[in-house]
Amino acid sequence: MKRVAKWLGLGALALVVMVAGLAGWSHWRFERALQQRIAVQDAPLPAATGAEALARGEYLFTTRGCSECHGERGEGKVFLDAPPLRAVASNLTPDGRGRHYDADAFGRAIRHGIAFDGRPLVHMPSRDYAELGDADTAALAAYLARLPADSNDPGTTAVHLPGRVLYALGQLPVIEAEHIDHRPRSRTEPAADDALAVGAYAARTCIGCHGETFRGGKVAGTPPEFPPASDLTAMPGWREADFLHLMREGKRPDGSEVHPLMPYAAFKRMTDAELGAMFRYFRSLPGPGAN
Repeated sequence: MKRVAKWLGLGALALVVMVAGLAGWSHWRFERALQQRIAVQDAPLPAATGAEALARGEYLFTTRGCSECHGERGEGKVFLDAPPLRAVASNLTPDGRGRHYDADAFGRAIRHGIAFDGRPLVHMPSRDYAELGDADTAALAAYLARLPADSNDPGTTAVHLPGRVLYALGQLPVIEAEHIDHRPRSRTEPAADDALAVGAYAARTCIGCHGETFRGGKVAGTPPEFPPASDLTAMPGWREADFLHLMREGKRPDGSEVHPLMPYAAFKRMTDAELGAMFRYFRSLPGPGAN
């Protein structure tokens, strides 16, 4: 019995050492990632002045999920507080983080997930916005630069140890700058009369949850009890009106409600034309819902 107890004790000790080693390595790996500097050499954004550009910037802010995370006034807020992280969207106004950003810095944050000092942002869904056109990015940056000052302090994002372990193991991609192509290039908006291109352009806002192919699945960083994102190619029997109702009211054709994680409060502000183009784009994709 003493020999068995000895081996059990050694096994337990080895397990403790392994767990401690994994925790230490994960913490080091995450902190090292936060300290990296990522150079972005995009050309300066075009000038965005006048009422039309500001209106376009406001439209993008309210329909692409920016206001859902950062608040209606850009004042910042906690938008997810559940293991393994506490996700905080910064105050983007002149009294908050916005004071550090000019138009090009905002562009780098939006499309590359890079802060004003070159360090990566945490839990900023820049892969959703990596293909945002140059003119649209400039319009959004111009709108952000004109937000009224707000002294709100929402705190900072915290990735707890379990989240750091998941990050180190490649299971929690909270530093999206590591997964974005940072090579300099220009990006253009789709032609207004190309419905599928307009739909594809708007649909990029959905990839953070529904994936690059829009086939859905478990959303990275959400608690285990959260349901997987739906397969957007699988909407058999849906009409365009059903999709618009979902995006405006958060309800499926059968009357069931979508999970609160679905930001339909932002998408409902999209125009009927843009939402309709998104629906036609999803229906054009290969998968169970393709026609």
